[in-house]
Amino acid sequence: MNRHIVEFVPIFQEMFSGLDKGIRIIAQKELEKLPERNFKKEALRGDLAGFCCHHFYRNQYRIIYKKNDDKLIIFLIWIEKRKDGSKDTYKVFKKWLKNNPDYLNY
Repeated sequence: MNRHIVEFVPIFQEMFSGLDKGIRIIAQKELEKLPERNFKKEALRGDLAGFCCHHFYRNQYRIIYKKNDDKLIIFLIWIEKRKDGSKDTYKVFKKWLKNNPDYLNY
């Protein structure tokens, strides 16, 4: 079985610890399952090309990440509740990336 190194960016840690305890437990299980599910993902497009998204908990939450195939490193980037079926999470993430461009080169 391949071992995967997971790196959490600081904003992810902040958002994760700010989640309701029940959702944190569910999110932790989802994070652990990502490698087992062979990173079943939704590839993002446009400005977010190169990032992937994993949906969980009734499709209300998103984990946006990058996987470096060469080194088998997964970069978990963003987790946020989706609002009223909108693509709000992606807008917030794009804005965050604009202010933190170093993460585009991971």
